[in-house]
Amino acid sequence: MSVRDGSSRRKRRGAAPPTPELKPRQADAATPRVDPRAYQEIMSQIRAFSEQRFERLITAVAQGFFGLATPEETKLPELRAAFFAFFVLGYRDQNGISIVRMFRGYGFKPTPIQTRALDALESSRLRLVEITERHEGNRQFSGIDLLDRSTLRFVDKNAYEALDVGDAIMAWFMPSGGVFRPVEVATHVDSLRIPGICSALKSLAERARVEPAQIAIRQPAQVFWTVYRGVNVLRGGPAR
Repeated sequence: MSVRDGSSRRKRRGAAPPTPELKPRQADAATPRVDPRAYQEIMSQIRAFSEQRFERLITAVAQGFFGLATPEETKLPELRAAFFAFFVLGYRDQNGISIVRMFRGYGFKPTPIQTRALDALESSRLRLVEITERHEGNRQFSGIDLLDRSTLRFVDKNAYEALDVGDAIMAWFMPSGGVFRPVEVATHVDSLRIPGICSALKSLAERARVEPAQIAIRQPAQVFWTVYRGVNVLRGGPAR
């Protein structure tokens, strides 16, 4: 599922000039591929676990996540999926423990294939990735994380026809079989919006007194909404 930028256009743009400071951040080629069925099973189990044990916490965290959202936005399936991804992967309790880590420690006994999905989810990270290359043969992308300037190769077949070189995508990315894959939901960012969004993220990092590379780790919800608002500001409405 993807939060699109409202455009179905196909156009070509030149890639941004290479940046000398780029640090490779490829998924380990030896990383096992995440089985789609196992991934869906794990996410369903985590959702049930969360709803059974953390109903009040979900409500409290959702109130914070949707604090500045419009009533219409709180009902959008894409944003509900974005909240779930944040709750599972980005929220931390007072001891710094994530929901996915709590789930692993609660006695659930995953199969080896499900363990791979859990490992991938635990190592996932919120990223804003600018597309530098499209690989037609296997429908993959190469890109640059605009926050930490690392490079990565990723797969999002649902987004392949919508994203051009120069556009960007925001998602929680997990490693899978030598590449990265988005978790749950992705936000597409048109190239024209990137400078303004990057400026807003830099200001967010300055206010938080952290380096831009750390802001998605320290304040993932704020990063999500900064990008989401930047995507929609020029066309004046919520993503569809």
